Amino acid sequence: MKINSTNKVLNKSQCSFSITEKRTTEDNKLFFKTGEDLPSETIGTAHEDIVLECQAGGKPAASIHWLKNGIRIQQGPSRDYKNDELFVEEILNEKRGALIGLGFTKSKLYLDCLSPEDEGEYTCVAETATQRIVQTTQVSVVGQFESKAHEKCIVKKSIHSASARIFLWTSHRVEISGASVQLMCRVEGSPSPVVSWVTPRGKEISHPTEKYEVLSNGDLLIRNISWKDMGSYTCSCTNDTGVDEISTFLYPTRRRS
Repeated sequence: MKINSTNKVLNKSQCSFSITEKRTTEDNKLFFKTGEDLPSETIGTAHEDIVLECQAGGKPAASIHWLKNGIRIQQGPSRDYKNDELFVEEILNEKRGALIGLGFTKSKLYLDCLSPEDEGEYTCVAETATQRIVQTTQVSVVGQFESKAHEKCIVKKSIHSASARIFLWTSHRVEISGASVQLMCRVEGSPSPVVSWVTPRGKEISHPTEKYEVLSNGDLLIRNISWKDMGSYTCSCTNDTGVDEISTFLYPTRRRS
């Protein structure tokens, strides 16, 4: 995990999920998932690990990134922040007219082997091309940070940060039949993890087809979705030091007449 000092904030500002939760009168409003708000304060113990989690829903589906004290945290290998967006899906669907575009996106921020340097204000930023919402938590580290444990902590951090981990993914997605969807699965680790996807019927997507394609950033592109594509898709990432796995639920629906 790295902090990009050039990106500062100018202002602080399976189908069981509820499509209407925490919605406003505007159908395309971004919102944080009910019951999963960041606490105002997060307390961790020196040398221990914590994970900050954030989930947002909206139309279109949001991307999520994190800030520490107003500065963007670098997660994953890409420094092209346009890569956060569902750019391939948008290109394929641009001539299809009105889409549903409803989705939930989830993100984790891993803070390994806490030290006083990890204290600060952490902000989850969920955004689309036209909307942006934030949640903030103040991280405090308690307990004595012993110098004898410092070397062990450095080793622990290096191992944990190298492990294959998924930090951003689509948890649920609803879209009309016939559209293309891009299910996010962004990973980090060293060496770079190998990403694989499995369909609801247990078939591994090993190479690009007219239907499926695993993109270079780890996302799964599904073209021309239909009712038979409904179900949980599993994304896994693996490297020499670890493995991680998530699932995302796709719900194709009919176009309204």
